[in-house]
Amino acid sequence: MKAFVFQGDRQIAVLEKEKPVPGPGQVLIKTKTSSICGTDLHIYRQPSATVSSKGTTVSGHEPVGEVTEVGAGVVWPTVGDRVVGYHVAGCNVCKFCQLRRYKECPHNYSAPASDPQRVAMQENLNGSNAEYILLDVGLVLPLSDDFSYADGSVLVCNFGTAYGAVRNAFTFPGGTLAVWGLGPVGLNTILVARAMGMRVIGVDVSEGRRTIAASMGVEVVDGAHQGLTDIIHGLTGGEGPDAIIDTTGVGSVHELLVPTVKRGGTIVLVGLGHATSVGPVPEAILRQVTIKGSWIFDIADWQPMLQFVREHELVDLTATVDKVVPIDQFEQAFDEADRALAGKIIFDWS
Repeated sequence: MKAFVFQGDRQIAVLEKEKPVPGPGQVLIKTKTSSICGTDLHIYRQPSATVSSKGTTVSGHEPVGEVTEVGAGVVWPTVGDRVVGYHVAGCNVCKFCQLRRYKECPHNYSAPASDPQRVAMQENLNGSNAEYILLDVGLVLPLSDDFSYADGSVLVCNFGTAYGAVRNAFTFPGGTLAVWGLGPVGLNTILVARAMGMRVIGVDVSEGRRTIAASMGVEVVDGAHQGLTDIIHGLTGGEGPDAIIDTTGVGSVHELLVPTVKRGGTIVLVGLGHATSVGPVPEAILRQVTIKGSWIFDIADWQPMLQFVREHELVDLTATVDKVVPIDQFEQAFDEADRALAGKIIFDWS
């Protein structure tokens, strides 16, 4: 089967690999769509000497397709079912994995690289950019017929991440939300928040992204402006938004979050930055600010999330997709994404 592997330093290898054979408790999925996410770009850009895929593991982490084979003991899914793959894998042994709470497994992607039990898609678990992907049955979720395969590519990562973040930010409908960073996750956050009746303020340094966000009915602020806290306070009666969701992971943005959010407000961190810190801590304490991390969505939220999309006309899953391209444009698409020339790109494997 054809598979795409990151070699480091923005180099991609197209390899021929053996089609996997499912063992007990495993499911073989024929890929229908895969896509580009910011996490993929991090690995794509890594130096070849340190690339986490070791130059052999299949890239991608948003599996969507049709079941073609199942291993012994698998009752669901069955051959022909439409499915997506949950990309946070675990050890399958701990108490969290037994409950399919893979995000809490001590050996998942968040474990240190020195952990010999660490399991991470694109690093030592083959990802979605191949003709077939083999997954443990616990990572497989149903994709009902009222959603396209391209919808599945949005739902299983960008939209699911946004849905989880908004649920972490608010325990009530309504309110004002500031979204810092208007890439695919940020734009999907707008979709979710608007559907919940929230007022949304979008912040980004990119004029193109701000234009897209404005077309979705939100107020936008140029993230390159000085005095962003004062600007956002000016839009919120001097108080600040009830919550801020940061998708950037940028240290200079993190420094602004506590002073900007409303007293007693909530900050949700989604973007994975490097050596950054949210503060100042005394101000966070005295303003009674809640700071949370949010990582994709819980498996238990999959069906409620699909129902949420069905019930809200404001949610257009294709609104944040720039284009769908055939898989033979893989390398060109990654070059465009790397240079920020395109938004969300989905690959069609048909």
